[in-house]
Amino acid sequence: MDKPNYGYSDYSIWVRFKVENKTEKKASYFLELDNPIIDFAHLYFLKSQKINEIILGDMVLFDHRKIQNRNPIFEINFNGSEVNTFYMKFSSEGNLILPLILWEPFYFYKNDHETQILYGIYYGILIVMILYNLFLFLSVNDYAYLFYVVYLIGGLLVSMSFAGFTFEYLFPKFPVYANKSLLFGACLSISGAIQFSMSFLKSKNYLPIFDKLLRILLIIFLSSIIGTIYLQYKVVARFLLPITLFSCIIMFIAGLLSYLNGFKAARYYLLAWTFVLLGIFTFVLKYLAIIPNNFISSHGFEIGSIFELILLSFALADRINILKKEKEESQKALIAKQEESIATQKELITSYARFVPEQLLTFLGKDIITKVGLGDSIQKDMTILFSDIRAFTSISETLSPSENFGFINSYLETMGPIIRKHNGFIDKYIGDAIMALFPQKPSDAIDASIEMLEELHKLNVRRKAKGFIPISIGIGIHTGSQMLGIIGEKERMEGTVISDVVNTASRLEGLTKAYSTALLISEDVLKGVEDKSKLSYPKIVVIYRGSYETHGKTNDQI
Repeated sequence: MDKPNYGYSDYSIWVRFKVENKTEKKASYFLELDNPIIDFAHLYFLKSQKINEIILGDMVLFDHRKIQNRNPIFEINFNGSEVNTFYMKFSSEGNLILPLILWEPFYFYKNDHETQILYGIYYGILIVMILYNLFLFLSVNDYAYLFYVVYLIGGLLVSMSFAGFTFEYLFPKFPVYANKSLLFGACLSISGAIQFSMSFLKSKNYLPIFDKLLRILLIIFLSSIIGTIYLQYKVVARFLLPITLFSCIIMFIAGLLSYLNGFKAARYYLLAWTFVLLGIFTFVLKYLAIIPNNFISSHGFEIGSIFELILLSFALADRINILKKEKEESQKALIAKQEESIATQKELITSYARFVPEQLLTFLGKDIITKVGLGDSIQKDMTILFSDIRAFTSISETLSPSENFGFINSYLETMGPIIRKHNGFIDKYIGDAIMALFPQKPSDAIDASIEMLEELHKLNVRRKAKGFIPISIGIGIHTGSQMLGIIGEKERMEGTVISDVVNTASRLEGLTKAYSTALLISEDVLKGVEDKSKLSYPKIVVIYRGSYETHGKTNDQI
């Protein structure tokens, strides 16, 4: 065999070979065992009629190596043209792969230099990716990146162990630790990969069955981390190879299902695991001695991981873009929802304003109805207008319920705008009656009353044309200091006015029948009217204390 591979064996393997120096000069050659993790390699040769033995391997202190290299290197010397026979014995708890290469020193160092550069580039990429994803984790607080960092650190430790760098640089005086670091790194790497897959693919939400299976595998590998410390190397190693292969297949299938279910970011994940799966697959098959030991099978892990690093970086970046897009869409939806909510609130506020006058809120020092509470109050000089439809009960008895409400609403729709036009606002409707407040001048109430009577005349003209009887109203106006506030209880509140001014205005409206007039004002209102020409309107009666007078017509005309 070009590179003999005996897989896992509890026996020692012996090799015999001859080396011929065809020159007459002294010569030195390097015999390289390109398998850094073999436990023991014994070289036996005859020199000066004496059997010499050199023992190297990763269970022998690194300082015992004459040629300081990650691989066991045996130096073979010739005094001239001769043929020497060598015997070698190999034993290991791990895989027995025996790639022996005989080098001239110049070519060995040249090849080793190039190999070191390639490994340096590879490890440099890994370290950069570890730092980059750690930075992303600290920036976005997404644990997928942290799990990916754990996976990369474990993978770095595995690669360095297989390449012999862990023994050479980290544990040169502790061969046992160097050996166990390989298994520790493998368990750590697969544990990180499983957690990364669960987080990245959101398996708990979208792949519940695979999520449970991945959790079981995660527990196995986390437990195996402890096992690497206390159990024999060969026990853990022979257990990890098949379970690692199985875990990679499960993660690959999970990625495939996620992609088929419409998770776009899984496309890079799936492609990445295809490469790493192929790399691990060939690597495991090599160590099980199922396929021969060659460049692809020996470095399949590194080759697959390079592609995986690139593709998973794309996957994470793609995931960021997808999450960013989803966040933007979510924010747009939230903004739309907020705008809809604001519009609804505005609509509600507008609707509430129909029940609670905006002027009342202003007087109470509130900018929105939701801030109004029980007990809010203020005292202010205002003019109150009371109006009522005469004989409304008799009229309503001739109408159906729908006709009654249609009649009242039609009347109120006519009178309401007039009151607001003259700086007043309606405090409440009491059936067909209107109670309105005029906070500025008493003359505003008189102007509103006059226009209400004029509009009533026009309304009666239309009613007569349709065959309905005309209607008449009485209006009473009084002015003075009043208390405005909120009364009720927590489940039912309303704004109201409390003062004797309210009672007086209501009684004045009632007296319009006794005085056969449509509009009755108090003496206090008259005092507040600067332009007395307004009182020339027909049928305006002023009530004084104990007497009355008419304006616009004589008493006998009223």
